Amino acid sequence: MSDAGSGSDSEEEFVLPPGFESVKGGSISKASLEDKELWFFRVPKNVDASVLHGVTIKLPKDQNAFVQVPVDVEGNKKQFTLKSNDISLYSQVVNLVPDKANSQTFVPGKPFARSFSLVESVVVPNVPAESVAAAAPNDGGSPAKKKSKKSKKHKTTE
Repeated sequence: MSDAGSGSDSEEEFVLPPGFESVKGGSISKASLEDKELWFFRVPKNVDASVLHGVTIKLPKDQNAFVQVPVDVEGNKKQFTLKSNDISLYSQVVNLVPDKANSQTFVPGKPFARSFSLVESVVVPNVPAESVAAAAPNDGGSPAKKKSKKSKKHKTTE
């Protein structure tokens, strides 16, 4: 009995996604990373990671701590929080690096030593309680009444 849904007998053809561009390795190579520690950074999808270029961040010694980072995004200063993540969450993420400088052959690099997430800090204005009460609809000040359920017992006659 064969399992037609397994797909083991057929091969899928890989199709390059739209906008794909072949890259050539730069000056970094696997050998150049031997004495380096790699860190994994996640940034919001609407933020170009290049905005962090040249930004100095003083990390706290406590790996569970976080730090506020002001970043210029499209001409606007925005406040972000850089949070340290548990590296085990990214233990299966593999980076690819050129096998040698300026190569087009990429090989798995070394594992990430630390992981961080950059999260936008949103300031929520403090609204006085009087403003909230004034904005609430006035329904007489009584709480909503519960509807009582009517019994749907059937009476039987003898």
